[in-house]
Amino acid sequence: MFLDYFAQYGIFGLALYLALIGAFAASALRLHQRFLPGLMNPGLLFSLLIFTYAVQNFFVFDTPHSLWLLYALFASLIALSAEDLARPISLKRVPPFVPASVSSVILLALIPTVALPFYANILLTKGYLLHVTDVKAANAYFERGLALGTFADLEYGYQAYSMYTDHQVVQLSGKDRIAAYDYALSVLTSNFRKYPYDARTATYLGHVLDTAPPDVAVDDAFDELVLVRAVELSPLRSQAWYMMANVSLRHADRLPQGDSMKERYFREAIMILEVYAQKEPTLPVPRYTLAALYYKLGNATMAKKWADEAYPLYTTPDMAAAGPAVKYYLATGDWSHAARFLEDMVAENPENYDTLYDLAKVTYLAGDPAAALRIVEKLRKENPEILETDQNFLNAITAYERSKK
Repeated sequence: MFLDYFAQYGIFGLALYLALIGAFAASALRLHQRFLPGLMNPGLLFSLLIFTYAVQNFFVFDTPHSLWLLYALFASLIALSAEDLARPISLKRVPPFVPASVSSVILLALIPTVALPFYANILLTKGYLLHVTDVKAANAYFERGLALGTFADLEYGYQAYSMYTDHQVVQLSGKDRIAAYDYALSVLTSNFRKYPYDARTATYLGHVLDTAPPDVAVDDAFDELVLVRAVELSPLRSQAWYMMANVSLRHADRLPQGDSMKERYFREAIMILEVYAQKEPTLPVPRYTLAALYYKLGNATMAKKWADEAYPLYTTPDMAAAGPAVKYYLATGDWSHAARFLEDMVAENPENYDTLYDLAKVTYLAGDPAAALRIVEKLRKENPEILETDQNFLNAITAYERSKK
């Protein structure tokens, strides 16, 4: 929680939060001195409360309930430690309309603070239920919720990112996907300009731009601006670095084969990833990506250097690393290493028969035809059609199978 205050509000916001906790502790100490020592000393009890609150915020995020309780307890502590006796206000001097006006103001304040956010949440929920089946209706609910002008706009942006990148990119196409993209881009762009300190918004907006529909032109200059801010706000967040490299790779993909500018864009992407690899020495993903890029440029020595650095870092299954690792090892003919990563990919998604078939072929090339045959037998039962896509391998594994009979 302390890091969150620092990230969102800067050093002065963190100092204000720490001062609040410190003032609570100081007031508890003063109260402790006014009573006899013992476990039931009010000052001791308040000290334990603020200590518990402060310690738990090292491990979990604060909630409205615990923050409200902090304020309520602090107010009680101030009242208990006050040296002057409380003096009741004489209601005789207050005109009758004053308490009625104050009550009305309090009730009216519930509209922007409680009622509108609650309604915005209802509209967000209604839209979420339709965000795949009826994009137009879902966007209409979202726009109505945003029009209420509550502070729910940040949450709307987070949800727009989640809905688009997790579901709509995969399940939608054509006009529906473009409509979903336009909404996510709109709300995140608005929040990007409104909340320049929010690293999540900048990163999420960059990811949405990175997954734009094929028919939509992306403003690369704006994309770079977004990603630069994301890196500045959260220097070790990996997604922003990868997406910065993707901007250069998109430029390269647009050029025809043989264009000399292709290499320049590849080297731009390599430079970005090398900077990140130095900042984050424990991740295999940027290193395997660098290996694949260097191999594509024809620099086998540098490609091997980065792959050799990456392999010891791959200690747990990670699909983000397995993808570029497989590409590199397949390109270099290192079948044993390729099989290791393909096994992790199959374990992650057993129903991806393309990957399973690749594992069978690579296992055969790695010198284990018996294991390859076991995979083929599984494919014969579950997806026999895929075996016909590589007749050379099918002939080889069939010959091996006959030789064992």
